[in-house]
Amino acid sequence: ESILITPANNNSIYDSFGNALTAAQNTVILSINDKLAPTITSDPEDGTTNVLETTNITFTYTETVTFINGSDVTNTLVDSLITLKENNANGANISFDATINANKNVITVNPNANFTSWQLVYTAIASGLVDSADNLASAASTSFRSRDATPPTTTHAILDYNNNYVDFIISESVFGNNDGTGAVEIGDLNITFNQNSGNATSAFISSLSNTTNNQLSGGEDTLRVHLSIDGAASGVETIEIVPLSNSVFDIGGNSLPITETSDELNLYDLLVPSVETVSLDNRQNIDFNTSTNIVYTFSEPLTTIEYSVSARHYQLLDYSAVTNTPTTELTITLNPPLKALDTIDIDILEIIDNAGHSTVDLLYEYFTPALADYDWNDTIDIKDLTNFIKGWRDKDYAKELGPVKGKIPHYLPEFDSEFGLDDGMVFTQMWGWAQDNFGFDGVSRPPVGDQPDWSARTITIPQGTMSGQVFVKYDPADGQIEITQPAYGANGISLKYKDEQTGKYLVEFGSFAEVMDKMYLSVLPIMNHPAYITVAHIFYDESGSVISSGTKQINVTTPSKYKLYPNYPNPFNPNTTIRYAISEPGLVAIDIYDINGRLVKNLVRSEMEPGFYDIKWNAGNYSSGIYFCRLTTENNVLTSKLLLVK
Repeated sequence: ESILITPANNNSIYDSFGNALTAAQNTVILSINDKLAPTITSDPEDGTTNVLETTNITFTYTETVTFINGSDVTNTLVDSLITLKENNANGANISFDATINANKNVITVNPNANFTSWQLVYTAIASGLVDSADNLASAASTSFRSRDATPPTTTHAILDYNNNYVDFIISESVFGNNDGTGAVEIGDLNITFNQNSGNATSAFISSLSNTTNNQLSGGEDTLRVHLSIDGAASGVETIEIVPLSNSVFDIGGNSLPITETSDELNLYDLLVPSVETVSLDNRQNIDFNTSTNIVYTFSEPLTTIEYSVSARHYQLLDYSAVTNTPTTELTITLNPPLKALDTIDIDILEIIDNAGHSTVDLLYEYFTPALADYDWNDTIDIKDLTNFIKGWRDKDYAKELGPVKGKIPHYLPEFDSEFGLDDGMVFTQMWGWAQDNFGFDGVSRPPVGDQPDWSARTITIPQGTMSGQVFVKYDPADGQIEITQPAYGANGISLKYKDEQTGKYLVEFGSFAEVMDKMYLSVLPIMNHPAYITVAHIFYDESGSVISSGTKQINVTTPSKYKLYPNYPNPFNPNTTIRYAISEPGLVAIDIYDINGRLVKNLVRSEMEPGFYDIKWNAGNYSSGIYFCRLTTENNVLTSKLLLVK
């Protein structure tokens, strides 16, 4: 700066002689001495944040400076003026190297290492430098904080006990944008699901919220990740929350690395335990004379299992039970003998898994067949008799039936590895019991082999027949049926069931040994008038193969007794029909008498075979009145009244 001293005008200042001091001739310019101390600015400024970790610090003077003694400030000497510490003036020293520029007005402090993330730095420059006028610059200091250079990390994750959400906890507040703004969105995270043979099949993120279940706004350090899981978890499935690349940021713009996952989290067991498989399905038949193992496999390991095993008709049921380790299977062994036609109840009373979930009262029923029901079809028929006869012949003791204890049909076997009277008795009793309780509706047999001539009433059973069945269906209103079947005596078995109310007649038979003689079977209808009956048959050989089978309808013409039916029409003029039945062969006479007992007409006089007959009488040559028709045989006389009206 400078000052100008000049008269105010040409007439303002005079000398002693009265001469005026002119402004143009008497102006004086004087320079002002520098009395202003240099000022300092710092970069970074005091209070600055997010300073790059590689930043150098500068102190800039408003003018060139030297030491007070006038010596130059050099790079070697400038370090003595600088303080660089952590946090504050009392903090730990930070190593540095300071330099000054050629104009001697800018001092640069170069830390020997990068600042750490979010580090608070204190730096100062001491007084001791002056300008060219020896004005002393004051000391100066500045504090700043380095930027956050460390990416966020996942500290831990907490899975809700009901598998509804995961609290994904991060080391610092996070945002959806790298400038420290915005909320994390559902698309910024992913979920990895491992089924591990569990019950749940998949999992995905349904929404995000804060820990109070409100919408995210940005800056949260805990993200609540809401889950949607298909199927109830059984406790072996795992999930892992995984951030997508460059999707979640801290305030410094650092991205949450994709390696910062929640780690694998086991889903909690929410699955109620169940019986997953059974080696023998519910309500199946089991053999009463062999051991039966039934394995129940559970959906998961159990801590508790309670069960009961009982038989409805046998209080002394013998069984054993074992479980594996861990408890995922229960094996129950039913030990013979079991009672026939019984129900075994296995009741899984309660099962509890490791999570405390339970299931109660799972009932399984198993049935023992009736004795003699070899094919377990809930009936005792010709196939069972064939099995029994073949077993007897082959000494196949798996098919023996006696001795037994108890009451029919719930017999308790006490087999003796012999076929004898006990076995035959049991089969006969069980066959009769089955017919009494279930009956037999008959079947239509397809034609196989040579067909018997049932019209002959008596047939020869095919050679080689081991067992056979004949079933006759008839209308009881027509009469009755009698069947005579082979008599094997102690070498066979003969069974007969007749229901006269419904018109069913069933016979079954079998031979314990090969039969060399011819055997015969007769079906004898005893009918009141012509009728039809149906005969079905099947014969088996010693291998159990069908020799002959078939079904045939037969027209029956053999009356059960002599009969003279009312004539028709009656009254008549002049013709009427007289019907009659002959039950035995012999001489038959049909005569007409008037009311006085005189023979007026002989209609029949001849030898006749059994059957149903009719004959017409033309009374045109006779007067009106009452007449009598007489049927005469060797041992029978039958009479009916006729009324002729002209």
